[in-house]
Amino acid sequence: FIAIGVYLSIGIIGYKYILLSSLPITDIIYFCCVCLSTVGYGDVIVPITNSEKVFTIFYAMSGILLWSSAIATICTEVIELEKNTATGHEMETTKATTAAKSSNNKQLFSSFSSQLQLWKTILFKSLPKPTFVILSCGYIIGRVEGWNIIDGIYFSFITATTIGLGDIVPVTKLGRMFVIILIPALLAAAGQIFASITQICIRQQQHKLFEMEYNNGLTQNDLSLMDLNHDGKISKDEYVLYMLMEMGIVEISDVNELHDQFKKFDVTQSGFIESADL
Repeated sequence: FIAIGVYLSIGIIGYKYILLSSLPITDIIYFCCVCLSTVGYGDVIVPITNSEKVFTIFYAMSGILLWSSAIATICTEVIELEKNTATGHEMETTKATTAAKSSNNKQLFSSFSSQLQLWKTILFKSLPKPTFVILSCGYIIGRVEGWNIIDGIYFSFITATTIGLGDIVPVTKLGRMFVIILIPALLAAAGQIFASITQICIRQQQHKLFEMEYNNGLTQNDLSLMDLNHDGKISKDEYVLYMLMEMGIVEISDVNELHDQFKKFDVTQSGFIESADL
């Protein structure tokens, strides 16, 4: 709710007090909510000038990104809740800290300071192509319909977000034929952008879970869960596999399936796959 409040506040300040829209503030709030929900009624159109249309492009996209990040966060939390309920696993905070362990903590979590760089890398790799598609589609339909460059790009982004305000639409037969082709391309491009944002949010949740697991330390319950072969000892492979499952990267069903597959290939039952098993 705080994020939604901030989003609506940005819209009010942007349209009413920076761009100086002549519409009453009630209509502006109504328009911002319509953009956020992607309903796009089209009964109240705030962007009239080019500057308002450019602002609306970024405002509409940020609203979709807000929903994408919210959905990703909710999904990861639901999955984690389901996993914790199923396993009955409760984190305990009974670890004795030492100077050496503190040093290890700093070394380990220094890698997490590069998360921002990782997110930038994901965005820089995934954003240029869909953004180019959206801009190109706007340029093409703008040339066909005789719109200026701002109107063309505005139409393209509003279509990509599925808001579809209806204030700018193709009226020529050729333009509508182009839109039939452009709409799937625009939706695919927008989907790629939102998928990238979702990926970042999921990775962030995974890193938070890893940090919480490490800071809380290991308990006897953790050791019993990690000990897959029940030999009373935890190997490096067992620890890594456990942490991958805790972060939601690997599901226990996948692990069990791979174990069954390994047993199938291990014909001699030696615990290894050798030439004699082939």
